[in-house]
Amino acid sequence: MYKVLVIDADREARFMIRKFPWMRYGFEMPEEASSGREALERLSSGNVDLMVTDIRLPDMDGIDFLRQVNNSNSPCTVLLSSCNDFEYAQQGIGMGVFDYMVKPLSNEIFSSMIQRVEIFLHRMTNSDREDDYKDMEIELDKKESDEVTIDNIEKEKMILTDMLLSGNKDFPSKLESFENFCNELSKAKQEEIYNSTAKIFVETFRRKFPWMKNIEPLQNDEDMHNIAETLFSQIERFDLVKEDSLFRSICAFVYDNIEEGISLRMVADQLGISADYAGRIFKRRTDIHFATFVMEMKMERGKELLVKTKLRNYEISSRLGYSNPDYFRQLFKAYTGVTPTEYRNSHRYMIQR
Repeated sequence: MYKVLVIDADREARFMIRKFPWMRYGFEMPEEASSGREALERLSSGNVDLMVTDIRLPDMDGIDFLRQVNNSNSPCTVLLSSCNDFEYAQQGIGMGVFDYMVKPLSNEIFSSMIQRVEIFLHRMTNSDREDDYKDMEIELDKKESDEVTIDNIEKEKMILTDMLLSGNKDFPSKLESFENFCNELSKAKQEEIYNSTAKIFVETFRRKFPWMKNIEPLQNDEDMHNIAETLFSQIERFDLVKEDSLFRSICAFVYDNIEEGISLRMVADQLGISADYAGRIFKRRTDIHFATFVMEMKMERGKELLVKTKLRNYEISSRLGYSNPDYFRQLFKAYTGVTPTEYRNSHRYMIQR
């Protein structure tokens, strides 16, 4: 069996990765490290075949850590990152990283990645055995008959994501080229790549422009191409690339100050315009009343606080400006379909099933 080392400062994150059914895929239960220094010690004391590491470590820069690992007999490496780590992730891919994944991890995508790692390690381990190599070729044909270079696919995903978020005019043609390339693959491989790419597009877009989820929500049944077109259209129509655009400034101010007693006048005073003008601009762009938008942003922040903190429901209610916890509960249930307690209980895990 192959040996795994999981490196993450988040204790719960390490615990959830350990819960993955590793033995089913030919791996031993992972060893753990909470820092780069501890990981380097474990790497030096024994053979590790797969290293799953957060790109941001508490004691050293993730890229520096990878450089130190590459000075020794480096294992197959998978990076875990958040959307704002794409620059780091790009450097990691350039240093030979096998794959990178965006948190929170999808169990389905994580399983697919581990299968690819197992195939890769098997090929490396048995590269001198002709019969085993032929057997592996058969296995590869069954699992992904037209496997492409993973590095190239991941690089293309990051390039596309950067072009999307920057509103690059060449994004549509680049997306078309990417799809033409993927059309040469099997249907199963295409679906895997398109699903993971769409997930990256949506997650990175929402983290950079979190308020847009409430301005123009995506349809659940949209495929990668439609998602890409929709997000690119929103970036163009709402001038999201321009940090000083009035609409983006209004939305960003509300998002950044949502735990304050936010009002249209407060936003207008901050931007140096009249409240009436600010309200007209917002309504004309979105067809949504400003007060409704603020309430929805409060509910979104409430969702974050329920998942990421141990604050009690009444504390979250007060933090968001609602003196009556029952009123907050009613608003939250009307917005999400569940009570705050039900929402918290359903979002306890990093690897979502």
